[in-house]
Amino acid sequence: MVLLEAIASGLPVLTSNQPPFTEFLAPDQAILIDPQDIDEITQGMLQIINPKISQELVTASAEIPQQFSWGKSAQIQLNYYSDRK
Repeated sequence: MVLLEAIASGLPVLTSNQPPFTEFLAPDQAILIDPQDIDEITQGMLQIINPKISQELVTASAEIPQQFSWGKSAQIQLNYYSDRK
């Protein structure tokens, strides 16, 4: 939900390269990193402050929020958490 709100607000996204994020974000729409790899986190943070990369991410992800309703977003969350049991 927070990522969709960020994208809807025109912000670039840096997030984990694991579900549920990879289920709706492609590598050209967000910087996807291994959350356990400090070097990847550092590199992702450096990339996202680059204005050119940041704008490319914002442009590529702009249509994502239109694909989701509150109901669909809730269902994605329920599916994710029920699969983790």
